[in-house]
Amino acid sequence: MVKKAILIICLFLTSYGIKSQEKEEIQQTINTLKAKIATSIKAEKLKWLDSLANMTRVSTEHNYDSIAKVTINHALNIDSLVYASKEVMQSIY
Repeated sequence: MVKKAILIICLFLTSYGIKSQEKEEIQQTINTLKAKIATSIKAEKLKWLDSLANMTRVSTEHNYDSIAKVTINHALNIDSLVYASKEVMQSIY
């Protein structure tokens, strides 16, 4: 019985460590994308914005709605209706 409890505790701690490491990696990727967005223009910036929107779409910790709006506005500013319409459709569903 004690061995089972120790095993369960070890599994819990291991899974918690993995989840926090994944969150750190995701946050580092998001920070890298934001840095690339800040230094890019036009189509390249749209590519990084799209990547950031895709990463944050399922996360409740990040502001996907505002990222999607920025992506849509930038796509419209550079006449990329395909990206703008894609982002609008993804934000609806």
